[in-house]
Amino acid sequence: MRRIIFISALVLVCAVTAGPASTQSAEVAADSSAADKELEARDSTDKNSDEKGFGLDIFGGRAKLAAIPIPSYSETVGWAIGLAVSGFYKVNSADTISPESATALFGFYAENKTWAAGAFQKFHLDEDRWRVQFGGVVGEINFQTFLNLPDWLGGGTFIDYTSDMTFLLAQGSRLVWKRLYLGGKYRLMRSRTVFDVDLPIDFESRAFSGLGAVATWDSRDNIFYPLKGYYIDFWTLWNRDWIGSDQDYDIYYFEARGFREYRKKHVIAARIHSRFASGDIPFEDESVFYNIDLRGYTDGRYRADQRHTVQAEYRWNIFRRWYAVGFGGFGWSVDEVSEISWDGILPSVGLGARWQMISDPPINIGIDYAWGKEERAIYFKIGEAF
Repeated sequence: MRRIIFISALVLVCAVTAGPASTQSAEVAADSSAADKELEARDSTDKNSDEKGFGLDIFGGRAKLAAIPIPSYSETVGWAIGLAVSGFYKVNSADTISPESATALFGFYAENKTWAAGAFQKFHLDEDRWRVQFGGVVGEINFQTFLNLPDWLGGGTFIDYTSDMTFLLAQGSRLVWKRLYLGGKYRLMRSRTVFDVDLPIDFESRAFSGLGAVATWDSRDNIFYPLKGYYIDFWTLWNRDWIGSDQDYDIYYFEARGFREYRKKHVIAARIHSRFASGDIPFEDESVFYNIDLRGYTDGRYRADQRHTVQAEYRWNIFRRWYAVGFGGFGWSVDEVSEISWDGILPSVGLGARWQMISDPPINIGIDYAWGKEERAIYFKIGEAF
């Protein structure tokens, strides 16, 4: 199982490696010049003695390094401690349009002996006409899943399991029109999962290998802390035996994010998201909720072929580097779209705080406290939830 703990760490590092969005060509740069001037004016107003942030300048100031310990807690794995280290830099110093590229390393260890480590790279090249990312994670996940049983068998129960996993990802896309990127991706996941039951269920090591297509529209003024714009992403992943997959199945992923600063230092953000899986879907690639999807769900109770969520978030820059966050949303975990109903809705609500560690690129660190249907959860994070 790669969701919740394994992928929450993966998402954390992907967020760190994302790099701030920029105009994608000279034409786009001209279109957004007004926004750039607005941001520059804001920066000049908010300047203070710690303007440059607390990241370390390295290589003669050509790169900025950020390192932060990441504690976390859930009732399932207990306390965990992680470390994320990221470097931000320009591949070509003469390229004033591309945002910074990024290199990231991370690792964490949990109280129940869950661990993971990984490395990720993201490049913005040729005036941001090309976006390339790749990386990998290895780890051992000790977690649980919820098994629904009829009342005459005692009702539902949690089952513990262990997954040894290796995850590799490569993706590339090209700017083809205005702010539209098209490209492809490849993902390889190897896993061996053992369930802790009276008659142990032991899945032998299996490989899930898939190729897919990617389409992204990105008009945000900044990836880390957008004040306006949209991010719409759609990708597919076709896992087939002819590319080394032990099971044939498909994944279809869609999300749309919108951002608006309705007055200075007050931002409204919203996100809708769906993930569909079909075919011979392995346990490890079923859909469950993790941080970006719906906060307040960490115990592995909800897993199915599909997940669908709607979220909104209010972000307020209270004073200098300090931010307050309030969020709410709902979602469904279903095997078929026809199963979506008000009875099956899963609510989420919570509060958070942020502190801007680095101002350029703007990187916030913070904490969220979320209430779900059956549990509460604490999230320590780099960057925003979406």
